Amino acid sequence: MNPVYALQYAPATGLRRWNWRWTEPGDLAYQPVSVDVHDDGETFVITALMPGVAAEDLKIEIEGDTISLRGEIKAEPAGAEVLLRERFVGKVGRTLTMPAALDSEHSEASLEAGVLTLRVPKAATARRKVIPVKGS
Repeated sequence: MNPVYALQYAPATGLRRWNWRWTEPGDLAYQPVSVDVHDDGETFVITALMPGVAAEDLKIEIEGDTISLRGEIKAEPAGAEVLLRERFVGKVGRTLTMPAALDSEHSEASLEAGVLTLRVPKAATARRKVIPVKGS
């Protein structure tokens, strides 16, 4: 498919082809972030690669069973002439729908060496509970 045609007549399809996603209406597209998700039974642990994103440029939202990660990799300060630019600069993010409701009040996030670690407990109603059966 012609890339210009894809962006003009089917923008979401064209961007998906290049591994980009749409965000909210009127916002710019963002580059997807690679993540690992682990379930230890009571907590989901999400590890996301966020190289070049400062903690103050990172936004995490949790609503129901959905986690939204957004950040921005900013360009180097202007001054010197750029001879080569290969690193990505712009918006990055990912939205994850988890298999259970989440407890956003007790969630924790840390960013170290470009790796975001997010610990999100499952909501009490979503946690597995074994009910003992009493016999007569």
